Amino acid sequence: MGLVATMRNISRRFGNALSILQCLGFASFTLFLLRSLTHKILGVPRFHTHRLKCRATLVSIRLGTSDITVLQQIFGADDYGKFLGSNFVNHEPRIIVDCGANIGLSSVYFLERFKSAHLLAIEPDAGNFEVLKRNLDSYGGRVTIWNNALWATETILQLRPSSAEEGNEWGRQYMDPNICEQVATGAVVQKGTATATMESVIRWAGGADIDLLKIDIEGAEVVVFGCDCSSWLPRVHTIAIELHDHTPFGAATEVFLRAVPKDQYYFGTQGELTICSRKPPRDSPSGVRMG
Repeated sequence: MGLVATMRNISRRFGNALSILQCLGFASFTLFLLRSLTHKILGVPRFHTHRLKCRATLVSIRLGTSDITVLQQIFGADDYGKFLGSNFVNHEPRIIVDCGANIGLSSVYFLERFKSAHLLAIEPDAGNFEVLKRNLDSYGGRVTIWNNALWATETILQLRPSSAEEGNEWGRQYMDPNICEQVATGAVVQKGTATATMESVIRWAGGADIDLLKIDIEGAEVVVFGCDCSSWLPRVHTIAIELHDHTPFGAATEVFLRAVPKDQYYFGTQGELTICSRKPPRDSPSGVRMG
């Protein structure tokens, strides 16, 4: 059993490396390997930023972090591309919101794919946000960035200490210290982070509907969808969400499926994503269906 597990791990790592190679190209992939080796041997600062040419798009990532895994998932595995190319999205998105934007790679993907779209990127972690600004700077007025945590109410959150370890830059969890003992009794790793609500996102859209709402907020979707969503959910056409069931927040899938009306949305999955697309009115032409 140990040998089988080891072989599976080797196969998975090889597959990921091949995916990154295909994504970056030989030159950028070799440069990344050399810089990673230099980082390990000579102690190049962990959070030094490098710019790599990824599918003709310049992106910044940090050595020794989860950034390269995020890049592989978005540009290599291409889960977003697979569902965007399906019949789940029946028109080109003009307003996109990226909640839990991390270092902005998913935002880059959307902006490159939909050249006329405007995007709001929301990311609470200070370190991730600095890299996100680099990655989205060239898009100018097409992008708005918020250094906030998506939540159900306007408040101040703190980073959950156990999610702050190095290498977990893609898994930061923010909790309300007033109601969560795990945070209140832990060391404060980062100063308080202000929240953003879906109501504030709708205000940012200026009356327009949100064509694509991407959510990857490490379990806090339980808080967002566990409250009344009636003021904003009807304004969202397509949701692409990563549901996290095994966090201190509780069972995200159950809460999400209870909040999103099954008679109003088509449901499907793509990799780790759950996709929901709003059904058209009954008197309109036939709408999207799951593939």
